[in-house]
Amino acid sequence: MSDGHNTTTSSGNGPIALAHLKLMLLILLHHLTSSPGPSAAAFYPDCFDLSTDVQADEFRRHFRWNAASAILRIVAEDDFVYAPSAAVVSGVARDVLAALLEADPQERIAGNRNVWIIKPACMSRGRGIGCYNNIDDLLRHANIQTKMSSTANAAAGGLAASRRTELLALEDGPRRGSVADKWVVQRYIERPLIVHRRKFDLRQWVVVSSWNPLKVWFYDKCYVRFAAEDYDGETGDIGNIFAHLTNNCIARHSLDFAAKDVTGEGNIWLETCPAGARLKQRREGVDSVWSDFVQPAMKDAVKRTVQCAQEHMLSAARFNSHQLYGYDFMLDEDLGVWLIEVNTSPQLCHSTSVTARLCPEMARDLVKLMVDAPAHEMRERKAVKGDDNGEKIADSSMFDECDTGWWRCIYADPIRIAWPRPGGARPGVPLYVDGKPLRRKHRFSAAKSSPPPPFDTSTTIADNKTATS
Repeated sequence: MSDGHNTTTSSGNGPIALAHLKLMLLILLHHLTSSPGPSAAAFYPDCFDLSTDVQADEFRRHFRWNAASAILRIVAEDDFVYAPSAAVVSGVARDVLAALLEADPQERIAGNRNVWIIKPACMSRGRGIGCYNNIDDLLRHANIQTKMSSTANAAAGGLAASRRTELLALEDGPRRGSVADKWVVQRYIERPLIVHRRKFDLRQWVVVSSWNPLKVWFYDKCYVRFAAEDYDGETGDIGNIFAHLTNNCIARHSLDFAAKDVTGEGNIWLETCPAGARLKQRREGVDSVWSDFVQPAMKDAVKRTVQCAQEHMLSAARFNSHQLYGYDFMLDEDLGVWLIEVNTSPQLCHSTSVTARLCPEMARDLVKLMVDAPAHEMRERKAVKGDDNGEKIADSSMFDECDTGWWRCIYADPIRIAWPRPGGARPGVPLYVDGKPLRRKHRFSAAKSSPPPPFDTSTTIADNKTATS
């Protein structure tokens, strides 16, 4: 699902990369869901860690619940009404589904097949991913992949080309006995927005220029990645990764990749291309669905995920450093925006003509952000320091007149959190050293060292001169 290093890759800067692992993102957003305020369930599909018993049991419960709601959706369809009694049952099912939709926003992406997607926690570029609507097959996928991955690299050297394609998801696989053995399972978006019969996702670049105080930047240009083959949510093959995964590293292995290229540029579009026009058609009377609905929802999801991670990053974040992230979003058929995953160190290679134009432009603008924005902020703060009201700049408006290219500051916290520098202890932790000092015992020999004679205070300087002469 991602072009570059995934949230679980070992690349990055230690704890900085760790803060956005698939598992860490899962934990942080689960915490957001259970805390007061808006829930992450409105923009992040249900996700569970299969390596823990509690999470695995929770997944099984959700799987059964979604299977039951899938039956309700089938009963609620008009085709189910074959008799007067069936019409009554279908009406009750529709009422129940309406109540479920009001209580659980995840019902907007649910379908009739109860599909879940399983991902290795330490892989990127779509490797090891599988889609299933049978819980036994899903768990078997995790067990088989983990066992086979330790030998996949060695075996791939002697395999035929066709067999290498079959093991595409296993190459460079995880090793047992590490975080690589962990798997996450996520609710599949069964009702995505379809353009030219294809699924697509949005790759959005984000920069965190400071974790304390928190500053978050959003690139105003993103690109759309299409799957290589047509999507059919009702009868299509669940196991066909070329219809379900939008990652270019996966799509280019399809036999029909070039013949069925819907964009003419490697199945990648800029957001201003016809995909954006299709979005506008979904909302009548709105000038720009993109700027009025989609982009604000993406920015809100970015701010909330970064704010969730701030506390965990403070002990690891380095001063005067930046971190580039690649956010992957999808849209459902009602234009709901869903965060799929966050990638550290996203790949910026020129895989298509679109990325060949966009990546260098983003990199040039990134230099402006790193060099010009801090100097501009310092001037702005000095300008308001002597104001009578004494108020500090409390939002991102301080960067409105700063040339940062297409980078836009969407969050700037003026208050620095009281937190020790990296390597120090957290506030409230007592700092003391328990032990006793080491003392060296000096032994003097009487022959080698003897104390000096006492000074005779009765002898004057004149007496000493007379004695000398």
